[in-house]
This record gives sequence, structure tokens and C-alpha cells, in this order.
Amino acid sequence: MNPDKHADIVRLIVRSMEGKLSEEETQELARWRAERPRHDEIFRRMTSEDHFIESVRLFVKSPDEQERQWRELRRKTVVRRRSEWIKYVAAVLIPLLCIGGWIISDTKPIQEKSGTLSTVSPIPPGGARAILMQGDGRYVDLEDQNAPALIDSLYEGIETDGKRLDYTNTTTETIPAIHTLSVPRGGEYTLILADGSRVYLNAESQLEYPVAFTGPKRQVSLKGEAYFEIAKNPSVPFVVTAENMYVEVLGTEFAVRAYTGESHTLTTLVKGAVKVRSEGQETTLAPSEQADIESRTGHLEVRQVDVTPFVAWRHGRIVFDNTPLETILCELSRWYDIKVIYLNEEAKKHSFSLNMEKYTDFREILRLMEQTGHAEFTIADGYVMVN
Repeated sequence: MNPDKHADIVRLIVRSMEGKLSEEETQELARWRAERPRHDEIFRRMTSEDHFIESVRLFVKSPDEQERQWRELRRKTVVRRRSEWIKYVAAVLIPLLCIGGWIISDTKPIQEKSGTLSTVSPIPPGGARAILMQGDGRYVDLEDQNAPALIDSLYEGIETDGKRLDYTNTTTETIPAIHTLSVPRGGEYTLILADGSRVYLNAESQLEYPVAFTGPKRQVSLKGEAYFEIAKNPSVPFVVTAENMYVEVLGTEFAVRAYTGESHTLTTLVKGAVKVRSEGQETTLAPSEQADIESRTGHLEVRQVDVTPFVAWRHGRIVFDNTPLETILCELSRWYDIKVIYLNEEAKKHSFSLNMEKYTDFREILRLMEQTGHAEFTIADGYVMVN
């Protein structure tokens, strides 16, 4: 089947799902489905709501998450009911025109594996980007060249250089204001709190914190992933809350991973000591130990780990050790702001080990995994198709 025919068939499938087929188009699609069992299987799979939702679940947020994280700043329509998701089928299926040979024909196109990747534009890594939100609803996009002046108008003493936000020159108030720093997909940002503690926020993460610390403890709240370097102050403990977890420290370095929707919340200690509490359980971690809290039950488990894969992102590396492809691509999709669709469900289970610079062109990472022979990738309009 030639590429034009591939495109025609995919368009017919899209129009079928939208209920817009003419009688002639209906007959053409029916003839194609009847040609081979595989054609009918493809049609049924591509028009399955369950398959569609499963394919996009990793990058579509719920309405509550949209409102909570981005409010008016990142308006996106969310796929929920069939009457709504059907309108967005074309947005997912049309990019598949570029790989019609994989979807429509009974055999894969004859081409070098690297050719598919080398013919698309580079996929750059993420960069320093974030939104600063104040409790009264005012916000600053920190990518804006006018951000320093805008921030100064929000609160005196806050500074930014485009890569980090610094609160060390702010003054203590009786009731300090609460700020929220939100980092989108494809972003990262460094935050220096009023006490001098540094927080490195990973992609798709959010930290809520006071402009200045007062009272008996220094407390912040995390959603997503962050690496903490805490300024020592034995008389005023530093506390991180995340999901159903409470972490208390005096001065240390550690990482917390608490993405909404993930089944586990992880605290990985690099230096010093921290106390971790959850659902009446408490433990004190030593360096190279990790507290793993099962999100649904709150059960806490401690294990000895190699901290490298858990904190490599903070040091500019991408490290995975014998990790399933599904986990790898879920993680990388946040950093490279790409979307993943599996045309071969079995490919999710294959494990890979990677150790690369974080700022590598995404195509190079895919090339390395293709060389194992366990997966093939095609890129089209921000989507990665896995076969």
C-alpha cells in the first residue's frame, strides 16, 4: 500500500469515529476492513476508547490537576467522556500518517532503523522554565524577559537570573506570604529559599513555600520531584510534606519523588539523616537508604539503594539501570515534553540501561535503544510511536 493510500485509510477511520462518513466512504472503509483480518483488527483497536485513553493517559491531566497546577496559565482541554474525546481523535491519529506503513500494512516498511529518527528534526531537552504564583493569584512567567521587574513588584528582595529564583534577601514577616513555583513538562528550575536552602525542581513539579520562614519549623509542600540541599539550623527543623509523607531534617541532601498518580512516593538520602513518617510509621534514613511509601496504603518500607539513578537528573545525567521501557519513556516524556503511543504493548516490558547527559538530543537516546533490537521508534509531531 502506498503512502497516499495509508493517509486515506487513516482519514477514513477518523471520519468514521466522528460519524462523518459518506455512503461511498463507508463502503470504501468496509472493503478495506474485509480485505484482511489484520485490517479489521487495526480498525477495532484504533477506534477503542479504552485503547485511546490508555495511550494518552501519561500526558493528559485531569481537570482538577489543570486547575490546581496551572489555573489560567496553561489552558488545555481534557479528554474525559466519549462525546469529548472523540473530537480529539484526529490530534492523535493524524500524526500516525507519517508511519502509515507500520499501522496499515502487514509488514513493516523496509528502511534502516536509524533512518526514521534521522529524518525528523532534533528533539531538544528541557530547559529553565517555571511559573511563580502568589497566594492572591498574581503570577510571573519566569521565561519572560521582564520577569525580574515583575517579581520585584510582587515582593521586595526576590531575585531571578532566568535559571533560579532567590529569596535570601527577603525580610521576615509575622505572617509570611506563601508562594508556589510550578515547573511544566520540559522544564527545570532552581529555588533558593529564604534560609539559604536550595531546591532543584524537576519537570512537571510544584513547590509551595513561605517567602520567609517564621516559627518553630521550616515547612514546604511538594508535588512532583525535587532535590533538596538544606541549610543547617538545628533549632529550626526543615520539613517536606508530599502526598502521605512527612520528612523532617536538620541539614542534609536528599531527593523526594511524589508525582500525583504514581503508586509510590520515594525519599532517597544522599547525605546526613532524615526522619520519614507515614500513617503512624516512622524511620530514620542513613545515606544511601530510600524510604518507599505505597501511595494507596501508606505502607513504609526502607531499602539500601545505589542513589545514582534517583538523583542523576539533578547532576545533568539520565541514568536507568535495567529499567522497563515504559518507565523510561514515562520519565523522559516529562523532560523532553513528548507524548508516547505504544503500537506494540510487549515493547513496554523490555528493560534497558542508560547513562547519558541530560541535555542529549532525544533522538540519540532512541537510537541507542533501537540498537538492542528490542524496540523501534518513529517520531511525528511531538509523538513517539513504539513498535
